[in-house]
Amino acid sequence: MASNATANDDEDDDNDGKTGKVAARRSRGAWGSRPTASLIPLIAIMTAVTTVFTMVVKIPTLSRGYLNLSDAMIYFSSYAFGPWIGGIIGGLGPALSDLISGYPQWAVFTLVIDGIQAIIVGLSVRKFKPVNMIIGSVAAGLWKVLGYFLAGIVLSGVSASLVDVPGNLAQAGVGIVIGIALFSAVRKAYPPLVRLGNLGVGAGSADGASGDDASQDAAPGDAA
Repeated sequence: MASNATANDDEDDDNDGKTGKVAARRSRGAWGSRPTASLIPLIAIMTAVTTVFTMVVKIPTLSRGYLNLSDAMIYFSSYAFGPWIGGIIGGLGPALSDLISGYPQWAVFTLVIDGIQAIIVGLSVRKFKPVNMIIGSVAAGLWKVLGYFLAGIVLSGVSASLVDVPGNLAQAGVGIVIGIALFSAVRKAYPPLVRLGNLGVGAGSADGASGDDASQDAAPGDAA
């Protein structure tokens, strides 16, 4: 009788564990972790960091905008936290920089264009595989170049906007390199951080392959 009771208890524990894992996956959903009250401080901090990062380098352009390093943080945030949180950070951070830096006419365009860029990255890059990350990041970068080209036409005309295309391409390329390098460094230094997003990276995994299951089963609250 005692052994049967123990077996039943073990079975109940296994069922509870499976239920918790399923609930964790559902809470993350297809878009990675969704913004919740517990994640607001993280979003606020990362948005502030992205704003500062965007303001560190400002190269004026003919379309009355400026080249910057915002793409690096947009890519990093989407890699680490998925499209929901990445979209908020990627849109708000650079938009706030526009307002603070004296480019208010760009703020709304930046919010939409950069936010969608981050969402594209988060949706297309689901696991830490260099090829997938590069393809998804390039697609998002091309969207950004197109978006700013169209916005530049509205604000400054076709000629000025067309001249800015090479610079925007270079900005996106640099952002991809820095973003991937930064994410690679952070995931090695603190693997639980990426459990908040939708990338298959487990704690202690060197190449992202062996930790796929651990990462998928980890709830957002397990990051601490």
